[in-house]
This record gives sequence, C-alpha cells and structure tokens, in this order.
Amino acid sequence: MSGLTPEELEAVEAGLGRAPNALELALFEALWSEHCSYKHTKLLLKRLPTRGPGVVAGPGEGAGAVAWRDGRAVVFKLESHNHPSYVAPFDGAATGLGGILRDVFGMGAEIVGAAGAIFADGATAKASGLLDGVIAGLQAYAAAFGVPVGAVLAVDDPAYAQNPLVNVLAVGVVAVDRLARSAAGEDDLVFVYAGRPTDLDGVRGAAFASAAFGAAAPAVRVPKADPEAGKRLYRATLALIAAGRVRAVQDMGAAGLLSASAEMAAKGGRGATLWLDRVPEAFLPAGEKAITPEAAEAMMLSETQERMLFAVRRGDVPAVLAALASHGVPAAAVGEVRSDGWYVLVAGGRVLADVPVALLVDGVPLHDLRARVPGAVLRSPANGPGSAGAADGPPAPGAGLAGSEAAALAASFGSAVERAARSAVRRWFGPGRGPVGAVRLPAAAADRPAGGLLYTVVADPALVARDARRGTAALVVRGALRLALRGARPLGVTNNLNFGDPADPRVARDLVEAIEGLAAGAEALALPVVSGNVSLYNATAGRSIPPSPVVGLVGDAPEAALAGPPPLAPGDVLVWIVPPADAAGPPRDGAADGLPAPAALRPWIEALGAARLRRLFTAGVPVEGAGPVEAAAELLLLLLDEEERSGQAAPAGARGRSEEAALPERALVFVAEDGGPFVGGSPAGGLADPLAPENVGAAVVVAAGEAVPALRATIEAAGGRAAVLARVVAADDPAAEAGIRLSALRAKAASAVDAFVFDETAAEDPATAAERVRPDGTGPDRREEAAR
Repeated sequence: MSGLTPEELEAVEAGLGRAPNALELALFEALWSEHCSYKHTKLLLKRLPTRGPGVVAGPGEGAGAVAWRDGRAVVFKLESHNHPSYVAPFDGAATGLGGILRDVFGMGAEIVGAAGAIFADGATAKASGLLDGVIAGLQAYAAAFGVPVGAVLAVDDPAYAQNPLVNVLAVGVVAVDRLARSAAGEDDLVFVYAGRPTDLDGVRGAAFASAAFGAAAPAVRVPKADPEAGKRLYRATLALIAAGRVRAVQDMGAAGLLSASAEMAAKGGRGATLWLDRVPEAFLPAGEKAITPEAAEAMMLSETQERMLFAVRRGDVPAVLAALASHGVPAAAVGEVRSDGWYVLVAGGRVLADVPVALLVDGVPLHDLRARVPGAVLRSPANGPGSAGAADGPPAPGAGLAGSEAAALAASFGSAVERAARSAVRRWFGPGRGPVGAVRLPAAAADRPAGGLLYTVVADPALVARDARRGTAALVVRGALRLALRGARPLGVTNNLNFGDPADPRVARDLVEAIEGLAAGAEALALPVVSGNVSLYNATAGRSIPPSPVVGLVGDAPEAALAGPPPLAPGDVLVWIVPPADAAGPPRDGAADGLPAPAALRPWIEALGAARLRRLFTAGVPVEGAGPVEAAAELLLLLLDEEERSGQAAPAGARGRSEEAALPERALVFVAEDGGPFVGGSPAGGLADPLAPENVGAAVVVAAGEAVPALRATIEAAGGRAAVLARVVAADDPAAEAGIRLSALRAKAASAVDAFVFDETAAEDPATAAERVRPDGTGPDRREEAAR
C-alpha cells in the first residue's frame, strides 16, 4: 500500500504523466512525508519574520545564521528526535544530537555549545529506562564528540508518558566569508559521499516520524550513532570548506542520500544523477554486483549516521577524496549535477528512477490548517500540563507587599525551594549551570573587545495550554529576558514545534495560534526567526501530546555578561521587577489581547540588559507561572549552585556532600515593603494570569543593598515597578532568627533533586550507560528489538 494519499498519488501521476514505478513511489513517499515536506505547516511558517539586517542565512539551510561581531556569524538550530528516542532511548537521543551538530558544522561553523529540552512522564520513564537512556545517549555523544552542553530543560508530566520529546539545540561560529550553503547551483559539479557506508538503519525513518504511534511496534530500525566517526567528519568538513573545495554541502539526515542530493539540486535549480553502484554500502551480500530496486530503495532512504554529501568541482574530486582519507573518513564520488532539472538513479547502466526534481522536492500538495480550524473549537483548559494552579484572584490595584504577605512568603518558601529544585533547568556537564549556556570566544584581533555568546532553550507547556498564541509569544520574551538578565543582547530565534496529530482540530488550532504567537513575540523584540523544526504526530492511540513549542535564542555577550555572579553577601536584596503596564498590543488579525508590543517590551529588555552591565543587579531570573516566590527560590538555588561549582562553598547534602560552607553562614529574611501597585497575583502564590502584560517580562533579581535606589530609578524610568522581597543577613544578625539559613536551603534543594526522577547524575558513566540503561538489564532495548 502506498504511503501517499489518493490526492498525492494523483499529483505524482499528473506530474510524471504516468504511474511511478515502485522505486520512484518510495522516493515520493519519503520526500512527501510530513517530516521532509512540512506539508501541514509550510504555509503557516511564512508568517514568521525571517529577514532582517542581521540575518546571514535563514530557513532553507541546514541551520540559521545571524551576524555576531568582527565578520563572524552565529549558526544555530533546534531539532527534535522524538519518535526514535521512544523506541530506542539511548540511540535515538545520541543520533538526535549528532544530526543537529552536522546541520551546524555543515555550514562551516565551529561547534561551541549545545542545549536541549526533554519532556517525559518522569515516573514511567524512569521505570522503563527511557529517561536514563535519553540522558546517557546525549551524554555519551557529547563527551565523545567534545561538545559542551550548556543547559538541558526537563519537563515532567504524565501527558508525555507515551510520547516523550527530545529536542536539541546546537550553536556554532563561522567567519561570514566561509559560510557554506546547500544549493548546488553550478554545472559540472560532482557529488562526493563522505562518511560511514550505508546500512539498513532508519530506512523509511522519515515516514515513521510522520505518523502517530498505534498499538503495534513501529517497523523501523533506529540508527546507531558513532561519535568518533562524527568527530572525524566534523574536522574534515571544516577543513574542506576552509580550503574552498566545497561548492555545496548537506547532511544526510532524514531520507538520507535521497533528501541530501535531491534538495541540493532543487535549491540550485538543477537536477542530479546518482550512480548507485558507487555508493558505499555495508548491507549487500559479499560479491553481489546487481543492485535491485529494493536494494536501491534501501540505499537511498537509509539514515545511517555520520554522513555528509558534498558538491565539488569535477577537477577538485581527487583532492577532496584525498583530504577526506587523511581525516579517516571513507568517501566516494557517487553522482553529478544535471542542468536539465531531472533526478535520475542509475545502476549497472540501467535507469532505475527518472523524475523531475522540482516535483519530487516541492510538488507535494500543501494543507492550509487555517481553513480547517472551526471557530467553535475551545482552547485547552487554563490549568494545563504541569500547572500548579493559579491564585484565587489578583489583589486590588494599588496593593503593595504587606507585612502579612512577608510572613506568607517565608512560610511558603520551603516548598517553593523543592519545586524550583525539581523543575529548574538541569545541567549535566560543561561550563556553568542554570538555564543559560555561556561560551567565551577569542576576539578577532588584539584590539577588539573580548566576549562570547549566551544561549538558552525555553518551553512551558502549561503556559501554552492556557493560550497557544500568547503563551508562545511569552516564550520568546522569556528567552530574551534570560539573556538580558545576564547582560547579553539577543540576536535571533530558533524553534521546535512539537504537536500532536494535525487532523485533530484542537491540535490544528493550537499549531496555528502558536506560530502566530511565535511571530508576534519575535516581532515585538525585532528578532528574526532563522531556523527551526516541526514535529507533528506526537500521538498514541488517538491521544496527542499538549502543544509543546520550544524556543531557542542566542545572544551577544560582552565580557561582563560572561562573568559569574559574586557570592551572596549580607546586605544583598531580592527585588521583584515588573514591566510597563502597556506591554501588550491591540488585537491584530483576530489576536487575543495581551500580545507583546514593540513600543514597550523591546526597550524594557534593553533597559534590563544595560542595568545588568552597569552592575545594578548581579543575577536574575524571569517570573514564571508560579509567581515571584518560586522565581526567588530558583534564583537562590542557581546562585548557591554557582558558589559550589566555583569552589566558593563546599558541596552540601547527599553523595558525600557536607553541609558546612566555606562562606560564612547567611540567612534570607523576607521583608514588608510597599513597592507599588502589583496586580496579577500574590507574590506568595501562583499568578492569576501568567500571560497578563505585567507578568510577561517580570523578573526577580539580586542586587547589593546600596544599588537598590539606582536600580529602582532605572526600572521606573523604563516604565516598570520594583519591590524588595527579601534580604540576605549575616547569621548573627538579630533578623536571622526569622529567616531561612542558606545552608539549609542548599541541603533542602539537594534532597529534592536526589529524590527527583530527572536526576542529573542518573547516568554518570557514558562508557557503560548504553548497556546499563536497557529496561531488562540484559541486552538491547526491547522496544527497539520489537521494531526490528
């Protein structure tokens, strides 16, 4: 049975003027799958702001690129590996990281960092080995490849029990004049296959990732990663691009050699001929010469990892092959660019497939989901996945922080610490900790300022479940706020849209709304969306996951933004800051009230970044759905963690940790101070509406007491408001008796994490993790075996 719909099969036959043969049909099934064609979202994605003065490369390349400094660009992209990671957690996650790294270094970029987001039902995932497998797969590949991982967000919710999500961000840097492209737009180019020989891994994987799970195990063999081979390919690719030998390049990812060769030719307005009997392979019986259509299909659709396809000038082929061999990368010339726009597969002198490349790559009939979303479809409930609920209602306008609320804050802070410890971004390895990854990079010249990059990944299904449009816009704002609170200037946005079955009208509506919100948030901050990925059909037995968009941002970081915060000292204060009340725009195209507006939010983000660089505060985190008290808990844990990591405090808690700190004991005391008219929720409880204008862009920061007047003046000048929540005192201060000792907070957080299913030490030994994480403890993952 064909994997095409009747409408699609009719379009193929009309475009060819005949019925396709079996091999040609398989080619169309792969490239017309949702995973490769984006047929349900391509029209919607045109809404995103993808251009701007800083855009070096936008959607359509392996990754996006934005101008950074001194003639250099940042190359970055988010990618998902959801379906494979459920079937084979270790291999699925490892190949997901390897694939996104190839997308970035395939553009000539030196890899500088990675981050990610994992969504799972912690209890069932832990019991099945899925969570340990995913963590171990990411760790093992990153460690062997040598890429630092900046921050990994863990979302724990039963809604992901049958459909866990694994999203990975990769970041690289390249000189703009060395940026490689994927369009093979010249005649007399030869395709050079580089990397591991083709095997049967991942054949029809694109179709597998374009369908919901049913009762039966999916019939796909999840590819296995080889990070050492990936690292050799990485170095060889950068060397060839730097030498000017590469005219076009693309990773052999989904749909393998087919997608790489056909898309490179189509982007260049050309065609391609592939010589299948020259393709390196590792699955045909020894001595077998004839390539059958079945073998040809496997050769074209295999997703064997650590492979790249180069288009090089014919005269450069010997030098390219020699260079690859010198790096230990197998390679062969396997085809050539055609000028007539046809895509031809040849083996043993026989033509096995002959189709127009434009039809193959871009001919799929597109679906406009906006036309199928009925106005009567209701939004998801306000208390979405993972939501802790909301406050009973906002206080009256003009109400400040009263003494009774200070007592309530202190009483609720212990549980807030536990929640923050369990839900905060978890770091497994690499420099720094917390929700923002950082990399210090050398200046282009001795007289140029030093600095680097910050990057972050943002997701909040509960927020998006309240309102997909405003919630997704808020993710962009939250990511930019995280960077600004470190003193970085946001440069651009990438995204991964994880949704269920688009045939479900509720899923379709949320997807339409989320893309509109992504566009609105990016436009509000004048940020381009330069890359991304869509993962649909995350559904099992008719039940879709909640709408789960993930947003990634990168930012330019001056040296001051890369420095870690100083230890908490007596006299430091925690300040709740709230953005201008008019940080929401009027409805547009049916949009809901409360969307960010450029007139208020962009200056607000810029003002916070400038305040951080002036050291008016030393660290901060956005206020999220649970309110400022939990944000304060998260901020304190990040600061205490930084003290521990930098050696300023001894480790505390379990696993050999001591509760004795190198720093003098300190305490946190909540205070009563009327900071102005706070609305939208109580600091001691959840926010009544996390998407209200005064909450999108709010933050809790830590500042030295003497800096508070200048900080308050800066906030008020930007149209915002500020109130002191708490202060740090010495242990012998009389006020400490009513406070909470910081050593106790560290121990409480360590205990919470030790008991949490997203334990960052779950897979400490990447070398043995591949076997240790198998569910039955005796061999390969049972789901993977069933799939095979």
